[in-house]
Amino acid sequence: MDWWALGILTYEMIVGFPPFYTGQSNNNKMYELIKTKPVYFPDAAKHGINMSDECKDFITSCLKKKPEERIGHKGGLDEILKHPWFKDIDPAKMMTKDYTPEFKPKVSKDIFDVSQFDKMFTSEEAIHSVLP
Repeated sequence: MDWWALGILTYEMIVGFPPFYTGQSNNNKMYELIKTKPVYFPDAAKHGINMSDECKDFITSCLKKKPEERIGHKGGLDEILKHPWFKDIDPAKMMTKDYTPEFKPKVSKDIFDVSQFDKMFTSEEAIHSVLP
């Protein structure tokens, strides 16, 4: 199993946009950044986004360019959960959903409700893909 998507999702949930996002509609540029550039972490003071060194290391470990170098490649979920960023997480408690979330969004029965997402993203047309 490849844990690339977990690194992307973790970064996006904390920062608010994907790690290789260019802010432009130039997806070829974004794809080039994915292939060649290290993950950029926002300046905590300037952007108000505080990430621990353990968090940054976890994301970086998930987003190694070579899949065989990514965390979890050899040890799977056990390797992921042994990362220092998860030191305060009890896997058994997590699997039984015994944690109380700090924030719980109000979910609508309307399947088209996107009120929990930034309008910058929901107003974009989904036209880009790496597939032909």
